[in-house]
Amino acid sequence: TGAFVPVMAEVYDFTGRETEVISEVAEMLNQLASFPGQGLVACFDSPNVPPITLRDYLMRLWRYMHCSIECYVSALAYIDRLQQKDLKVGILNVHTVFLGCLVVAAKFHDDAYRSNTYYARVGGVTAKSLYFVETEIIKLLDWKAKVTLEEFRSCCELLYSEKRWLLLRSAKEGYLAVQLRRTSSDSIAAAS
Repeated sequence: TGAFVPVMAEVYDFTGRETEVISEVAEMLNQLASFPGQGLVACFDSPNVPPITLRDYLMRLWRYMHCSIECYVSALAYIDRLQQKDLKVGILNVHTVFLGCLVVAAKFHDDAYRSNTYYARVGGVTAKSLYFVETEIIKLLDWKAKVTLEEFRSCCELLYSEKRWLLLRSAKEGYLAVQLRRTSSDSIAAAS
């Protein structure tokens, strides 16, 4: 794994807790997908709800993609940023959006990664469609794939928060944007 992983592992040590993290990520994505609302970006929507549960899908990705567990948290940070760009995460696109974000995270943060053809096969999509999803995601991220330590920490805190559903529901512009702005203003106030 890349230099990113040891730094992030200092924030939260997920060693031996990978299945737990994946379950929490799946639950958080299910919560996001359940909220009503329409985003402007709909290019990732599938015609039907995938037959595999989100948790089973994420476990499949974990089993075969061989990316670090920190990439799963980074993918959540990307999804939060995408929501700020008017992407509505829903039941028709949550699998696809997460796969695309996970591929971007693996390529950016891990030293070793597989080909898109391999990732597409694992994710149950064509290589061409994965290339499209990955390209659109990185464009929507304004080509900024770095996840800051603050973003990573906020995602981890959200994953394990008992009030996650309420926090996600109340943050119209994305949970991390609200958290990071609050942290910045707290830091500025403390410095004054």
